[in-house]
Amino acid sequence: MQAEHHQYWVLSDDRAIQTRLSNIEFGVRIHDSFPVVLKTVTSTCIAEQEVKTLRQMAGKPHIVQLLDAFVHEKQHHVLVFPMLERIRLSSVDMKTAAKYMRQLVTALHGLHEAGIVHLDVTASNVMKDAKGDLVLIDLGLASLVHEVRADGRGTRGFLSPEIYYGRPDIDTRCDMYSAGIILGIMLESYLPVCSLACLGGALLTPADTDKTIHQLEMLLEMEKRCSALYQYSTLRIPPVVFDAASLLKSLLANEAGERPTAAEALEHPFLTATEADFAHTEHASYKKFRDVLIRRHRCS
Repeated sequence: MQAEHHQYWVLSDDRAIQTRLSNIEFGVRIHDSFPVVLKTVTSTCIAEQEVKTLRQMAGKPHIVQLLDAFVHEKQHHVLVFPMLERIRLSSVDMKTAAKYMRQLVTALHGLHEAGIVHLDVTASNVMKDAKGDLVLIDLGLASLVHEVRADGRGTRGFLSPEIYYGRPDIDTRCDMYSAGIILGIMLESYLPVCSLACLGGALLTPADTDKTIHQLEMLLEMEKRCSALYQYSTLRIPPVVFDAASLLKSLLANEAGERPTAAEALEHPFLTATEADFAHTEHASYKKFRDVLIRRHRCS
């Protein structure tokens, strides 16, 4: 990897983030004061593979862009990225959740079309840029799909069942399960009866998501029974909420073959919903519908 002869000013060490595979520092590019993130990777193999993948994905929407890569004087590999902002997934409204999910699935579609699996789609690896658009970061574990092995790589709480249990024949839909966990985190305040609070936690197991799937099935079945009764009621829950529940249920499926691919997910009604579909789903407006869901659940 050859440096592009830019120089960087690294900010104070107290902001640095140490991970198992890298050290993250924050700084600016000296010649134009552009804010950057500098990721130092000690493993030459991992660094070179990440740079190769990032360059292959250059220009793809919603995937972090590599600005520079060089070897530090200590022989550590340094990757330079634009500064991004954390997303508080649990606080977004439903319209924003659909936007972020559409952008995440678009990023995954770009990777999967190239035959690449991300393998670490987590809440901390989705951020937003200055325009408020989602950006998928950290391709350090990304691998060609035919080379993927269930060897423990990834983050607890986001591992698909096939990786968690070490099953063979892993494909791109392991990323879709992880994307489902992120969707579930965003939907927790909208689906209070589906045990979504545990999603993404280090102790999460596929058995926990099986329980969530069962509760989502009950919710969707209850909506089928009640939709005619509430058709003209002011307490009719916005249908887009059940579209979101339907997509979540499919993404969390235990068997990879039952999950949608990224291309299929992009066609789901939740991700193709219009502005009007999200009426009354702002947090303040939705409170009365939360109460309806809870009452229905208690009576079921």
